[in-house]
Amino acid sequence: MNTKKISLVLSIVIASFLNAATINMKDADIREFASDVAKISNKTIILDPRVKGKVTVISDQDLDQGETYAVFLSTLRVHGFTAIENNGVVKVVPESGGRSDF
Repeated sequence: MNTKKISLVLSIVIASFLNAATINMKDADIREFASDVAKISNKTIILDPRVKGKVTVISDQDLDQGETYAVFLSTLRVHGFTAIENNGVVKVVPESGGRSDF
């Protein structure tokens, strides 16, 4: 397990006890980031196969579940993706034409 992954996993473990997490990752796989956010936010996230890439997210403070999810949504937008929530499930797709996919 690389240092980036260990740091995020440690943050997730701490988050489960404190209900907060600090996110610090550089060039992390967006799919793994989504997986970690799903654990923190207790949401089911489905990723379109076209959702690929590396992300860098740095926070200097603990984020609660809602704040973590908001950072995730912002990160998606910056990278050209959008999240569509329907019946408690979040579908992540490319922004172009994504609104009609659900």
